[in-house]
Amino acid sequence: MELPSGDWKPYTPGSSRRDSPRLEVEAILDGLLTRGNLRLTLMDLGFGGFAVESPIAFSPGSSHAFRFVTTAGVAVSVRAELVYSRPNGQQEGMEYFVSGFKYLVTTPEDGRSIDILIDAANSPLTFL
Repeated sequence: MELPSGDWKPYTPGSSRRDSPRLEVEAILDGLLTRGNLRLTLMDLGFGGFAVESPIAFSPGSSHAFRFVTTAGVAVSVRAELVYSRPNGQQEGMEYFVSGFKYLVTTPEDGRSIDILIDAANSPLTFL
């Protein structure tokens, strides 16, 4: 078996598998999935994806639509695929989970939406 060349490094415990850095979220952000009324808290946001905290564990391999609104009132929709979902402790007697998603980029509009989110990362966001 031939190993990939270049900067490839095997995953080791404690190392990050992210392809891009995450940005610190400056405000507590609450939100919803585009469909349904599941409340989410955005934990972090980056160039490759984001993580949310919620009272459910998302299904492996699932993809979802999210809708964000910047403080400037710009509505942004993105689709993202689940990368991981793990327990994050209990709140008010319920188990909560942190779920990491990677963006699904299939059109130039998807890329523009992600750019808007990245630009707004240091400003408060809300979900619709």
